[in-house]
Amino acid sequence: MVATYRRPSWLADLHQALSEMQRPPGGFEVVLVDDASGDGTWDVIRRLAEGSALRLRGVRLVANAGQGTARTIGVGQARGAVVAFTDDDCLPSEVWLVALAAPLLRALASGDDGAEGAATSLVVQGRTVAWPGDAGGAGAWARTIWVLRPSWLFETCNIAYRRDDILAVGGFAGRGDAPQGAHGRLVGEDALVGWAVMARGATLVFVPAALVYHRHHRASYWQFVADQRGRAVFPALVGCSPQARSAMWHRWFLARRTALFDLAVLTAAIGSIGRSRAWRWWWLGTVPWLWSAAGEARHRPGRPLAVRLVQLALADAVGGASLVGGSIRRRHLVI
Repeated sequence: MVATYRRPSWLADLHQALSEMQRPPGGFEVVLVDDASGDGTWDVIRRLAEGSALRLRGVRLVANAGQGTARTIGVGQARGAVVAFTDDDCLPSEVWLVALAAPLLRALASGDDGAEGAATSLVVQGRTVAWPGDAGGAGAWARTIWVLRPSWLFETCNIAYRRDDILAVGGFAGRGDAPQGAHGRLVGEDALVGWAVMARGATLVFVPAALVYHRHHRASYWQFVADQRGRAVFPALVGCSPQARSAMWHRWFLARRTALFDLAVLTAAIGSIGRSRAWRWWWLGTVPWLWSAAGEARHRPGRPLAVRLVQLALADAVGGASLVGGSIRRRHLVI
């Protein structure tokens, strides 16, 4: 199931990748929801559906509802017991669906009963990496997604549920039920549905073989910095669900990287006292962040490592300040 909005140029490649996939027992259908794009998206979907060898169903919303509501409508249109999600900026691998759906199909076929007489609930995630085919032309600060281990953010680029589990929790959050970023796009609606399903007793399964490639979105360095302001929504997201703390690093930190940056800032503040020994503590506290950031800096070519580290430090400072501001406004601490 895919919800799309104003990305018609990528849909043909997505359709091609879906067409080349191995088919699980019983086959599969594709539900492609156009969230009232208002451009050429619906025409592309219609042409793909008319000429496709897949069972492809296009759904067109008359008004833009946001990706959460669009996915919920798509789930309502789906006819299978298992619903697998990817995004319009993704390219699933050949074995993706077979590998991703296998644990859910086995659970359904075994009749494994839970406390309420229903088949045991699973949430199945796959591995997501950057698509190498467009990396070279996207620039050093291109945006993409990596999911290399179980993630409690439940990104819809690569995840599968029982259809009944999604419907039981009311579907994905819509506008008014999930935080919105600076550009009005919902943030965390996929995490909220994952947390709700897990709260009902589901088990999270990670299948590395279920591989999806994520496209690169071109961005400048200053766009990258501006994007860090989006971290301000995470305290609001924590306020939406008691399960949210499970997605944080040690419950209070957005990620390990933000915790290391906080350590560097704290020791710098101690060092500012001006005593020589205090400055030694500052260097000691900075080393873990430098070590963590160096890996990302090396993967952003075009400038010396030292320049990239300074750029990442500025971006992390903007993100850290945004987290603090969001925590104060929402009264839920995430740093």
